[in-house]
Amino acid sequence: MLNCILFYIGRPKYDNVCAKVAIVNHKLEVEYNKTTRMAPGEYHVTPMSTKINGITATSLAREDLPPDELYEEVAELLKERVVVTAAGTGDFSSLGQNIGDFDTFDIQNHWFTEKFAPGGVLVREPMCLKKIIAHYFPDYPFQVPGRTHDPSEDAIAVMKLFMEVYIEIKKDNVTSRMNEDPFFLR
Repeated sequence: MLNCILFYIGRPKYDNVCAKVAIVNHKLEVEYNKTTRMAPGEYHVTPMSTKINGITATSLAREDLPPDELYEEVAELLKERVVVTAAGTGDFSSLGQNIGDFDTFDIQNHWFTEKFAPGGVLVREPMCLKKIIAHYFPDYPFQVPGRTHDPSEDAIAVMKLFMEVYIEIKKDNVTSRMNEDPFFLR
């Protein structure tokens, strides 16, 4: 499972880049957990990014690897593996990678919610990961308010969801994800 914490770089237009990345294996063991090293002023910090992710104006100056080296390491680690993600397009993009270059499975595309879009059109969209985890693991300490967001925590939670819930569902329910799901919010 791959998970990244994103932040913004560049002016006047901001692009997402990876600040922190974690890779977890099927045994829920963290195989890789590193942070991008960047000089102060090279990235944009907001009060929200500091509160949620712990990233400050100077915090990345003393970290693991420059972005390009970190991105190359991650790409090499993911070669010839199935990468379980949750909304993984943004994670791969933040690493300067194209999700289509990897063998991926996005867990969030299994659980949907319905809502009315402007104009009264009913649409289906992937359900919020936090809701899915809370439903299946109500006592699991996932994204606890007031605690700094950690990419390895998200990666473990998603792999736990994949290994302990999704695979179990598919043993009995081999229908398409577009059919009736065991957990579907309206």
